[in-house]
Amino acid sequence: MDFFATLILPGLIFALLWLLSAQRSRKDRLPPGPFALPLIGNMPQLDKNAPFKSILKFSETHGPVMTLYLGWQRTVVLVGHDAVKEALVDQAEDFTGRGPLPFLVKATKGYGLGISNGERWRQLRRFTLTTLRDFGMGRKGMEEWIQEESMHLINRVNSFKAKPFDPSFLLSCTVSNVICCLVFGQRFCYDDKQFLHLLRLLSQVLTFASSPLGQLYNIFPWIMERLPGYHHTVFSQINVLREFIKVKIQEHEDTLDPSSPRDYIDCFLIRMDQEKDISTTEFHYENLVSTVLNLFLAGTESTSSTIRYALGVLIKHPNMQEKMQEEIDSVIGHRSYPRMEDRKSLHFTDAVIHEVQRFLDFVPFSLPHYALRDFSFRGYTIPKVILMSIYHILDIFSHNLTFKTTICFNNTVIIPLLHSVLKEEKKWATPWTFNPQNFLDQAGNFKKSPSFLPFAAGKRACVGESLARMELFIFLLSLLKNFTLSCCDGPDSINLTPEYSSFANVPRRYEIIATPRSEATGFSDCLSSYQSYQLNTTYITFLWNRTDPQVILGKRNRGAAWDGVHYTRSLLSFSSVLTMESATLLLVGLFVVLLWLLTQKTRKQSRLPPGPAGLPIVGNLLQLDKKAPFKTLLKFSETYGPVITIHLGLWRFVVLVGYDTVKEALVDQGDDFTGRGPFPFLLRATRGYGLAVSNGERWRQLRRFTLTTLRDFGMGRKRMEEWIQEESKHLIARIESTKATSFDPTFFLSCSVSNVICSLVFGQRFSYDDEHFLSLLKIISETLRFGSSPWGQMYNIFPWLMERLPGHHHKTFANVDVLREFMRKKIQEHQDTLDPNLPRDYIDCFLTRLNQEKHLPTTEFHYDNLVSTVLNLFLAGTETTSSTIRFAINVLMKYPKIQEKMQQEIDTVIGHERCPRMEDRKSLPFTDAVLHEFQRVLDIAPMGIPHYAFQDIAFRGYTIPKVFWYQKVTLGAEYFQIIKCPTKFNVLTQQDTVIMPLLYSVLKDEKQWANPWIFNPDNFLDQNGNFKKNPAFLPFSAGKRACVGESLARMEIFIFVVSFLQRFTFSCPGGPDSVDISPEYSSFANLPRRYNIIATPRG
Repeated sequence: MDFFATLILPGLIFALLWLLSAQRSRKDRLPPGPFALPLIGNMPQLDKNAPFKSILKFSETHGPVMTLYLGWQRTVVLVGHDAVKEALVDQAEDFTGRGPLPFLVKATKGYGLGISNGERWRQLRRFTLTTLRDFGMGRKGMEEWIQEESMHLINRVNSFKAKPFDPSFLLSCTVSNVICCLVFGQRFCYDDKQFLHLLRLLSQVLTFASSPLGQLYNIFPWIMERLPGYHHTVFSQINVLREFIKVKIQEHEDTLDPSSPRDYIDCFLIRMDQEKDISTTEFHYENLVSTVLNLFLAGTESTSSTIRYALGVLIKHPNMQEKMQEEIDSVIGHRSYPRMEDRKSLHFTDAVIHEVQRFLDFVPFSLPHYALRDFSFRGYTIPKVILMSIYHILDIFSHNLTFKTTICFNNTVIIPLLHSVLKEEKKWATPWTFNPQNFLDQAGNFKKSPSFLPFAAGKRACVGESLARMELFIFLLSLLKNFTLSCCDGPDSINLTPEYSSFANVPRRYEIIATPRSEATGFSDCLSSYQSYQLNTTYITFLWNRTDPQVILGKRNRGAAWDGVHYTRSLLSFSSVLTMESATLLLVGLFVVLLWLLTQKTRKQSRLPPGPAGLPIVGNLLQLDKKAPFKTLLKFSETYGPVITIHLGLWRFVVLVGYDTVKEALVDQGDDFTGRGPFPFLLRATRGYGLAVSNGERWRQLRRFTLTTLRDFGMGRKRMEEWIQEESKHLIARIESTKATSFDPTFFLSCSVSNVICSLVFGQRFSYDDEHFLSLLKIISETLRFGSSPWGQMYNIFPWLMERLPGHHHKTFANVDVLREFMRKKIQEHQDTLDPNLPRDYIDCFLTRLNQEKHLPTTEFHYDNLVSTVLNLFLAGTETTSSTIRFAINVLMKYPKIQEKMQQEIDTVIGHERCPRMEDRKSLPFTDAVLHEFQRVLDIAPMGIPHYAFQDIAFRGYTIPKVFWYQKVTLGAEYFQIIKCPTKFNVLTQQDTVIMPLLYSVLKDEKQWANPWIFNPDNFLDQNGNFKKNPAFLPFSAGKRACVGESLARMEIFIFVVSFLQRFTFSCPGGPDSVDISPEYSSFANLPRRYNIIATPRG
């Protein structure tokens, strides 16, 4: 059939359909509208550069509800706020259908959230909203991600040094990285060539969809598919985007841990696996690919285009820009980041941001709707849309058509004309000019307008609305806080009319100049947040610090605080006649008693949880089991309930007992419990720097940077799996060298596990015979043993006293200094060979960031934080996982039948030769259950790491007061002269309560576990022998302070243990009964006992 016959046949078919439609329209009470021609409808009457303007003009004659024909497609258009709101909100159930948009149908192949209907739409929308919110969308966690990304943006803009540049792709990178964190679990470097290429494709796709050619494709897809043109290039570009998404999905599948989802893709894959046997499930591969494409495209281009338009507006109106900067300086000042809570104090700025969205009117047509049933609207009848497949019709003339779609015949597609809402003269004082007064009242305060609907309304409103609002606010304010924006040709050269207008209003591109403002002080100022803290003193803990001669002291409740200081000074005068050591101890003792009395007074005024009575100075210490204090705390809960108050020395603790309580605090009220409580042993070891003990701005920046960097280098992904597999081969070779003779596996395991974190942090692994490396591992082991010993407990409770007494703790801190010196040496090696364009590991990335911010006096990316964070990662990434694996071997020796059953399962699924992969877990239910039970029974960190509240919080009917940290001030030179302190010290001032989530009580909760007190893999198996999750499995804690290396530890435990059991059978010289699986030390950590083992190669 030749080409002309091809055109004639469908033309006749559609002419027939148009006649049938016209006949139907006479029967139905359809809205009025302009006369339409066959086939082409009202298209000749539309402005091809801005068709929505012509439609708005039609409404002046035909009213707010009218009928148009776009090609052969009958369309009801809703004009004005009242009509749109009545349809999408008041009659929402009638308008939830999504009309077919041929361009999107082909791009998504008919799948995904964007164009779906019925059950598919309901399931995917509910799942997507819930999942994105769980990962922080619209919440504090997402705000912190955006703040972190804004710093990357500011650094990159700074690099242009006030020279002209096109911000288009820079803004696209910034905005896209936010949605990429949610969807892919990672951000991309601004120099990543593949990422930049994908962003160019996104921009080209949106530009095409908003061009006249894109409009033609949506109206005449059946003929455009037969004609040559740029649209074919666009769809090939979309296939490149789809291929990128498929690669990312495969990477996720290869490293998926169902118990620890990292992002949206992980959650979707888990749901897919759960419903794989349901034939009608909507959670399948095609919906995943297309929904991720929806999120990637919509989450990138719409917001970045709006920000780009905002920059154009600010350049065109410099007086407006200046007024915004004055307001921002007044409210935010020198604080690092704008926060969403600042909006209520930034009336003019908020009004400008809203006006930017109103005036740009990014999606003037919205997306088409249709009716799910015949219904009446404003006296007219809108018939149900009959979806009919045109595949067979098109097949007559389109032999190479590559997609099947559905087209609405006969009935009506509905367009809510958002352009008419955002420009309605009855609702806006100046709808056709850019004027922030549209959102300000007479007093200059921000006022809402019900006609502000840039994200549409009703059940089909944009799912990412809260995310977009947050990005617009934080990114724009961050730019204005740091730069004044202009362009080479001056304000008059800026044209605010869109470059393309149809599917979207795409703003024009300009090169801009970002001149750094003299007032901007940089991005890492966290001191101001600490300076605002105040004091209601209840006790003071003295922390010796050999390098810092100043003292921290608070200021709130000045009478009590300063009376305490004057009282202390009078005591100092009295004690000058005593011996120096006696004076020191007497001074501290009297001061502590005074503060204890103040504590009792404060407690009576507060609604603190109940708990056992404590003695002055020692508190409840004498009531605790010194070998396992957490057992005593669990016993207390039987009398006082799941939220109890105890005193350990001078420290007042609120202890949270049981899964329900811990989960409610750390997850449900996660924002209230993100503070890290003071832990004297760690504070001394890290000198108060680094990720582990940090709070506020320092913690947010270091955690986000660390998570992002480790993930970029493979943590939780396929590449890391391969590293661990490679390291397991080295370990197996070393075990084979023992030739079935007994040996202590402690340092073999430490070497193996440490080499994994060393590859991430130092960019290298170490030989098992490296004597210096082995000496460092011994120091790490001894340090953790000290922290978990009674001496370690004493140091954490009485640091001010222990520093004055002789003991092993002095040797421990000397050993920690050896570790710190090793870190410094490695950092220096990295500095000497650093290539900022080719970072090799975590240290390289930190040094690059450090150099970028070296001129910012308040940056958190400085040398001390680098040394201490690397120390955190090296210590935590070595000893905790290696101890867990060592405990696992002990259990397997004690229970040889469990070991044998695991080996049988592993042999069946994996065999003896292939390396285990994370994807094998789902086929190894018994093995997976045993690995989980290892972690549950060992309970490596039974008391977690202490938390504290950032503000006074109500929890289960009790009040937990805010904890305050302070700047340092000098207490008085005479004080140091009297006690002749050789190493002046800091006083750590805090109010009231440190919070302890008792993880031991979660992992042994009798309401959550069938057999909590014995080792029993059935705790993780259902009646059919399949693995089952338990929400009370929290060995890594929960919430925002959960272990950053959780995914890495899970991967190491699985691959190392399964690799062992493939090759060896474990036993010990004394037999199974000689193995005691109770910990050797219990406090900060539960450390397993050491045994010589025998690894017999399997035949």
